[in-house]
Amino acid sequence: MILSGLCRPVHIAWRAAGAVAGLGRAAAARTGPSALELVRGKHKMKTHKATLRRWIPLGSGGFKRAAPGLNHGNTGWSRRYLQRRGRTGYAIGGSEPGSAYSRRLRRLLPNA
Repeated sequence: MILSGLCRPVHIAWRAAGAVAGLGRAAAARTGPSALELVRGKHKMKTHKATLRRWIPLGSGGFKRAAPGLNHGNTGWSRRYLQRRGRTGYAIGGSEPGSAYSRRLRRLLPNA
């Protein structure tokens, strides 16, 4: 049957590409996609759900979130301290200082 060769484990898929021709593992990786990769296609980027719940994408390409740690245990703090503590946090894209964090957030939220 034709589909019987498609169920090989991933760790031996490199043999199909180059080991038969006498090439090593590194050379086999450079010969192009294996039959296994062609059948499965590209890996689907998945959304990191915890990040999705915390961060909101902005139209400018950045992200914003509410300050953490204000849900309980606030009775001893002054009102002014809690208001300062509760400000919105931003991760701004582009040439801003938060751009490295924005890149990480874009990787975690590919569909945002």
